[in-house]
Amino acid sequence: FHFHGQAWNVVLFGKKRWLLWDHARFEHNSTRQRMFALEHPDAPILSSPEWIRRMMPHPHRMYELRNHGHDCIQHPGEMMFVPRHWMHMVVNI
Repeated sequence: FHFHGQAWNVVLFGKKRWLLWDHARFEHNSTRQRMFALEHPDAPILSSPEWIRRMMPHPHRMYELRNHGHDCIQHPGEMMFVPRHWMHMVVNI
């Protein structure tokens, strides 16, 4: 997961899977962000596809995603706007 300034993203071919969270959800709460993104504090950082396979199915992560996040597929010709500082992960599918 990462965040940056606002961005417009267009897919020309293929598809992208997006997982996104409003900046306010993790602002001033790096503990929540680390617990969500990592298996444990000393865990290695996983690639996005590996994180989706291994970490996302955990009940507290699924709860977080369903109740506070966004999970969507972007198709060719579609544009995605990501607001400033929104935490997100993108996977080419």
